[in-house]
Order: sequence, then structure tokens, then C-alpha cells
Amino acid sequence: MRRLEEWWGHRVGLDGHFIAAEEVLARLDEVGFELTARLDRGPSTPREFLSQRAYVLARRR
Repeated sequence: MRRLEEWWGHRVGLDGHFIAAEEVLARLDEVGFELTARLDRGPSTPREFLSQRAYVLARRR
């Protein structure tokens, strides 16, 4: 988990949870969705948190 207390100069209270892409895809499959597109990437700037990201697009079967 990562907690943000400031974001773009504003005070916030935001908790982020890291979930493996494969786990997300498995859950989507369980509830009747199929993967349409997927983009995996790491941080693109030194300011970003050092994590791997996956953006998925799915549609209902």
C-alpha cells in the first residue's frame, strides 16, 4: 500500500493498493470479461513511484 498526503500541491488522504496484473485479469475472467488490450510499463519519470503498471481494457463476453 502507498499513502499520499499531498498530491499536485493539495492535501489529500489517498491510499493506493498494488495488485498484480495477473490477479486483476483472473478476476475479470471470473466475472465474465475478456481482455481486449493491455499495456504494461514502469515509471516514466523520476517523480513517479517505482512500480510496474498495467492498464487493461476488457469487455463482457
